[in-house]
Amino acid sequence: MPVLAALAERNDATCFAGLNSDEQATLMALLQKLATAQGLQTPPIG
Repeated sequence: MPVLAALAERNDATCFAGLNSDEQATLMALLQKLATAQGLQTPPIG
């Protein structure tokens, strides 16, 4: 799993590079709110 985690980290860095830190924080907050509204309590992959 460490290889997959490293790949995910690189992917996130590339994908979200166009957002500044405030925008990234806002996006994270919105995604967390949506997950909570859907009843998601834990990540789908642990």
